[in-house]
Amino acid sequence: MSIKSITKLLACSILVASTQGAQAADKNERYAIKGAGVSFCSTFAESIQARDKNYYIYGGWIEGYLTGLNQQLENTFDLAPWQTTELMLRMVEPICQQNPKQQFHTVVKAMAGQLSENKISEQGNYTQLEADKSLVFQESTVRLIKDTLVGRGFYDGDSDYKWGDGVISAMKKFQRSKGLKETGLPDQLSLYQLFYGTSEKTE
Repeated sequence: MSIKSITKLLACSILVASTQGAQAADKNERYAIKGAGVSFCSTFAESIQARDKNYYIYGGWIEGYLTGLNQQLENTFDLAPWQTTELMLRMVEPICQQNPKQQFHTVVKAMAGQLSENKISEQGNYTQLEADKSLVFQESTVRLIKDTLVGRGFYDGDSDYKWGDGVISAMKKFQRSKGLKETGLPDQLSLYQLFYGTSEKTE
């Protein structure tokens, strides 16, 4: 299953989402948008298909925008603790394709609201997860992953930051149920399905 196909699951929810917390602006709640944020979605969609130089500019704009929100929003250390820039661009892509006259900024702002549901509130320790390969996550993100696997019926172990045989097996079972590669690790596609996909357990 490709990133493009599973991101369509979020098309409606991202469009109506909004960031949590107050936004700095003038007395009329307006603020100047800089750089790639003023582009229309139609232009972004062309760049992501062509992989031209502007594709990387859009990625950098998302990174800068989220950095600013991390600094501005209360109780926020990281809105996107595990999402790569590539994944976030792919999250935006289908929404922009369906809404070519929307500004890129508007869609990214809505995506940030969706991301805030699983943000990290405080900086914590990092831990390395080992299975077929290794990945590094904040401990609080690992706990959230395990709790979500429990809630969806794939895991009944401890809610800590350790990545042992039990949770590896649970993650492989979850990946198998979604037609994903069974790595036993919380890779980008697996986490996208875990947090944003349908809740049905299909085996």
